[in-house]
Amino acid sequence: MTMSKRSIFKLFLVIFLFYFVLLFYITESKVWAGILATVATSPVVILWWFFSWLKRMRKVQYREPYIIGNSTEIEYLAPEELERRLQNDKEGKDHDL
Repeated sequence: MTMSKRSIFKLFLVIFLFYFVLLFYITESKVWAGILATVATSPVVILWWFFSWLKRMRKVQYREPYIIGNSTEIEYLAPEELERRLQNDKEGKDHDL
């Protein structure tokens, strides 16, 4: 299940408001309730940032060194680029890299 940024923000806002109302009822101060609610919801923000960072890191394509054909030069290609390159070589097309 993937959630959009808007739905994650809404979830964070609901959690923050829950803590704010609860803490406002306890402390009877808007300022302290806001500060304490911010502290209470900070782990949610940290986890959200961490998992979004992991998702971005998975999208990074790592390039591996390959020697294509009778060439003496090393080319660094991602797996998708290698597959496209080999497919073009089979069809006799020029390289589009």
